[in-house]
Amino acid sequence: MLLLNRKEIELCFSMRDAIESVETAFIENLKGNVESPLRTVILTSGGNFLFMPAYMEAKGYAILKAVNIFPGNFDKHLPTAPSSLILFDGKTGIPLAYLDGTYVTQLRTGGATGAALRRLARKDARIAAMIGSGGQAETQIKAILTVRKIEEIHIADVALERAEALTQKMQNSFPNIKFLAFSDSNAAITDVDIIATATSSKKPTFSADCIKPGVTISAVGAYRPDMQEIDPKLVKMVDKIFCDSKEAVLKEAGDIMIPLQEGLISEDNLVDLAQVLMGKMDGRTSAEQNLLFETVGFAAEDIMTAAAIYERAKAKGCGTAWE
Repeated sequence: MLLLNRKEIELCFSMRDAIESVETAFIENLKGNVESPLRTVILTSGGNFLFMPAYMEAKGYAILKAVNIFPGNFDKHLPTAPSSLILFDGKTGIPLAYLDGTYVTQLRTGGATGAALRRLARKDARIAAMIGSGGQAETQIKAILTVRKIEEIHIADVALERAEALTQKMQNSFPNIKFLAFSDSNAAITDVDIIATATSSKKPTFSADCIKPGVTISAVGAYRPDMQEIDPKLVKMVDKIFCDSKEAVLKEAGDIMIPLQEGLISEDNLVDLAQVLMGKMDGRTSAEQNLLFETVGFAAEDIMTAAAIYERAKAKGCGTAWE
């Protein structure tokens, strides 16, 4: 079995690679080529345990991922979404690789945002905002920078010191980009072209009244029915709503489920992004459209990303063999 930690994955797999893998996952999932049951969730007083299996016969792989959401870990200087992922041979059941699931999750979630923005964001987008500065924020920012020529990024968090810490880290990594820290999300999203949200919030993180025409929003945080990052008023007013998986979003995403329950939108308003990737539906059709991409994440993304990492690692000699 091959052991792959974050540093080893970074050596052989880029954000652009992740975007390509996730796009394939969206398409194969919509075609019905991936067995990817909805996640099993165990709620505790301190956090949540999430278990996600998947199998893809055509690729010859299966996975089991455990990703656990513990927001209080931030104050303990621990990952807020620690995760483990095992990749199996789909024909024999033999474990092939143990991957740093925390980083795989960050990569594929960033890949989902990148896949959406590559098709939906304005070509002339120059200013972006990142709402939340936790474990997902860094790869969200890298995804944005991978698909658009961004000049300025606003990072907002209710705890300003966290936003400032991530701002400094990103500034060091990307010295040609201007990074600014905010504690007020509404101030951070004013006049921006792209907004990404990655929080554990149970109420909208910014007001619909503060966006400008032509914005594209990627919301990745609301993976439970009681979680909500996006203002229901905004969900109603956007021109189109795209999903990583319409089925999953309708069962798990509070951003969509709450406006549905309030009668603000209908299920017909939702479209799988794969329809755009396959050329069956248009994405952005005018510069003034406001577009929303809602993702809860599902195991098809993990299996495609993990398989691609494993194959790339084997080809490049990355990782540690465990006999």
